[in-house]
Amino acid sequence: MVCNRMTIFTTLVVSAGAVSQVQHALWTPPACEELAAGVPCRKLYEHPQGSTFVGPCPVESQVNPDGCQATFAGKADEDMCPQISCPKALGVTMKLVCGGGCCPTCWAPDHVIAMDRHTALENPATVDPAPQAPPYCKGVSCFEPVCAEGFQKGFVQGSCCYSSVSGRRVMRWVKDEEDNARREDCRATYEVSRTTCLQGDRQCRNEVLYNRGNCESKA
Repeated sequence: MVCNRMTIFTTLVVSAGAVSQVQHALWTPPACEELAAGVPCRKLYEHPQGSTFVGPCPVESQVNPDGCQATFAGKADEDMCPQISCPKALGVTMKLVCGGGCCPTCWAPDHVIAMDRHTALENPATVDPAPQAPPYCKGVSCFEPVCAEGFQKGFVQGSCCYSSVSGRRVMRWVKDEEDNARREDCRATYEVSRTTCLQGDRQCRNEVLYNRGNCESKA
């Protein structure tokens, strides 16, 4: 009894697999009216009667017929398009289709050959660019530097990401950052002080300007 059930179950599995293979072999592109906006309409390529080579797609399916005609100019019929045969992917043979181009291409719909169409993966190892990075670094992904002995995480002018630099270079970079911050404070103090001088009070303005220069020279 158990053997009979196992035999029936195995037969059903094999039959289901055979049906699936037939369905995958008999697929056709979806109807054009069922496609979402922006998705190109594709139709199976049909060899012209008596033809033994891959020829151009029908003119009515070409997005740019004039461009195709210019491409084909002076070529023999069998030389107009690549003589391709479609490969198998995941056990399914692709088919020649026309989808707007001059010549057929190999294609299969996603429900026949499942495609992974992700554009990016979240990677916990990546970090944002350094805050001091130039504007053109926007959108890049950086890796957290792993520094050897004697090196520290630091920033090199013009780079997008932090990198491993010598300890001496880090200290110089930190000092430069501190000096720049002090200079900015000097400029901000100068602007505030300048606005407190009465209009036309040249002596007050000169004193403020002197104090700014003295402040920046110490920075």
